[in-house]
Amino acid sequence: MNSIEVLKAELQELFSLIDGIEIRYEFKKSTFTHIVEVKPLDLFSSNSLYIEKEIELEEKFSELFPNEDLVFVSENSLSKIEEADLTLISFKVSYKQEKQMFYSIGELINDFQMDINSEINYALAA
Repeated sequence: MNSIEVLKAELQELFSLIDGIEIRYEFKKSTFTHIVEVKPLDLFSSNSLYIEKEIELEEKFSELFPNEDLVFVSENSLSKIEEADLTLISFKVSYKQEKQMFYSIGELINDFQMDINSEINYALAA
């Protein structure tokens, strides 16, 4: 695995461990610098689990890729992400209605068919 693949996998794992975290990642090819933006600021500076995982990731990364830099930043940092290669943001959806309907991707795909002429047919399967 290359450095980008390793970081993306590690950041996705970090994202799954910490509630309310937002992560954006960008690789700056010209400087071989990987920038990871973590929000919110209080999580970045005071969440002990996050801090522990960041240190572990920095150590692992520097051992695997000694010629590349890894920088963690948060809100209002001078280093900015211009074009994110990875964005991980959690969100909650709530409804005011009593019944909630959930669909899997497979169910949604089966709800419409594309005919030979590439026209979308939204007929529901019964």
